[in-house]
Amino acid sequence: VLFAHDKQIAWQRYINFTIPFIALYFIFKEELDYGKARLILFALFFSGIAVSGIGILEFIFNKSVIYEQFIQNAFYEHYLTESRIMSTLTSPVIAGTYLMSCLPVSYYVISVLKGKNRVFALLGAAIITGGLILTFTRMSWLSALIAAVLYAIIKKVKLLQILIVACLICAGLAMAIKARPVLAHKIQYKQIISSFKEYRLKRYPATFRMVKDHPIAGVGLNNYRIVFDDYYGSRDERYEYKIPDNMYLMMLGESGIAGLGLFILFIFVMLKKAVRDLRNNKDSSYKDVRLVFILMLVGLFIHMASYELFYWTTPYFLFLFSIAGLLSMERYEKFSECA
Repeated sequence: VLFAHDKQIAWQRYINFTIPFIALYFIFKEELDYGKARLILFALFFSGIAVSGIGILEFIFNKSVIYEQFIQNAFYEHYLTESRIMSTLTSPVIAGTYLMSCLPVSYYVISVLKGKNRVFALLGAAIITGGLILTFTRMSWLSALIAAVLYAIIKKVKLLQILIVACLICAGLAMAIKARPVLAHKIQYKQIISSFKEYRLKRYPATFRMVKDHPIAGVGLNNYRIVFDDYYGSRDERYEYKIPDNMYLMMLGESGIAGLGLFILFIFVMLKKAVRDLRNNKDSSYKDVRLVFILMLVGLFIHMASYELFYWTTPYFLFLFSIAGLLSMERYEKFSECA
């Protein structure tokens, strides 16, 4: 903020970043017991089903009452033409991020429910997965895949179960493309590479030029778009496209080497401690809940390489929520006894 190109804009963004952080700190200041953690995760699971269900209906009817009647969305027609669902989150990318975060929660819900309730949990997980597929957000898919692989390794999931789920997901993807052929380009290798070269790769040099001029503190929070033209070399880009589409590069340009370096250090220290605690604690209930928060964070960290995640309200709150949940339960040694 102090070294920003436009200090007023930087200060406003600083406030927008800080207020939710402080609010969640006081909400989670007390240690999170098993009953509260379980309630939060179940709430997230049901909200994921709702968001996904609305998105699936949007795909089936090729329209959204939400954006036609109640909420203005400048990109509604664009995404509708592409047949990528937005659900309640205005963008397929944000919807994909949210549903990707809900998937590890569904693994937990499936593991703790028994009998008919487990069948319901499996159906809910299938709905969430279906919605995630229909966002056609590749980084959401990759994040969800990596989180699922980590879960399978840690929990020693049987190979047959993995293959069955993989086949069902592929079948769902094939059905979606058959219903909306326009989506086929989202999984074509040449199209993916071409899109990367023509859009993202051209923006990376602009970030490094910013760092060259402002190496320590960057150009200031929320100032990337303001100085974009000076470093990109073209003034024909629309305002919303004046980004690197990469949160790490956004942080590097806006907060400099110091800002990005401290953030990476924070991630490393936090995940190292979380994984160590996961290994050392013998309480299975504690480990299961902690694993959910870790997988959510891993997915979000991966997703940060594809867009400016912290500048969207829902993903930023998911990030803060995951950290708060992870750190507020760290002192429980016998977690399940607190239920």
